[in-house]
Amino acid sequence: MRDFFLPISFASKFPVLAGITTRSAGNAKFPKKRREIARRLNIPYSRITTGEQVHKNSIAIVREKDLGREFPTTDGLITDLPNVPLAIFVADCPPIFLFHPQRKIVGLLHAGWRSTVANISSQAVEIMAESFGVKARNLLVVIGPHICKECYRVSWSPVAKSFTECFESFGREVLASIISDSPQASQEKFWSIDLAKANSYQLQRAGVLPENIEIIPTCTYDNKNFFSYRRDKTSAGRMMAIIQLNFS
Repeated sequence: MRDFFLPISFASKFPVLAGITTRSAGNAKFPKKRREIARRLNIPYSRITTGEQVHKNSIAIVREKDLGREFPTTDGLITDLPNVPLAIFVADCPPIFLFHPQRKIVGLLHAGWRSTVANISSQAVEIMAESFGVKARNLLVVIGPHICKECYRVSWSPVAKSFTECFESFGREVLASIISDSPQASQEKFWSIDLAKANSYQLQRAGVLPENIEIIPTCTYDNKNFFSYRRDKTSAGRMMAIIQLNFS
């Protein structure tokens, strides 16, 4: 690991820059920190394209006219343009990196619990298929560092209830692997949610091959090299997840 950036690699020789900053890079929500990150990664700061993350499932296709902008109410980005850094900001929510090596298309999703139950992962696959004619079975996906199931304890309403309703159709075995009772010393009952596994199942249902999905198990709550909203509350900074096609 670099001290400020955890690189993500795909099972492909095509050059793609992908990864997520660490706590030592500073709070990436601040433009000054983003500029420094861009300099250290040798990416064009003026072309960093982001979305106004609102924990929903809106996904934008980034065209030449969009470079450097922040899309309103957007939690996912897709492009086939070279040397365009797509970026999202996270502090427990899984960043999902998508790459189609044959068609040279990349995507990046902010998959918090609301976006997950809104099926942002499967929607991204559908958009890539409809807009670029790609086959889901050829997609490569990496789910980056995120809060793990053991650390992500929630109440029944609205989170656990929403996940139960969302994944009932996947079958009892899948549902049980995503959500389970979390034993507590107190009388209040909690449930544990596996955000990464939930998105993995949605991707598979959308046609992505299981062997093409990698989940990085690093827990942002446990590992203090990363920011965690659940751990640090409102004082938490944000990591920046980035993906970029590297070709001229």
